[in-house]
Amino acid sequence: MEKMTAEKAVKILAEHGTHISLEEAEIVVDFLRKLAKIAVGQCLREEEGLIREIEDDITKKNSLNFSYVDCRLVHKGINGRTGR
Repeated sequence: MEKMTAEKAVKILAEHGTHISLEEAEIVVDFLRKLAKIAVGQCLREEEGLIREIEDDITKKNSLNFSYVDCRLVHKGINGRTGR
């Protein structure tokens, strides 16, 4: 995956009729990188919590059905509840 640069952002936005300066694009790209780091960190923390919950359920010998939805691991115990 290629890294998004301010130059690429200016080009992509211009192709869609939005014109910004290189300086503005640098601010936007920096903001989007920070936002992406926050989103990934939050997703990983949620998944870590769900993994702990699953481990607890396994310890209690519940039968589990696993599936991935978005970036969250969802599991259903024998009583049908969804861990979130």
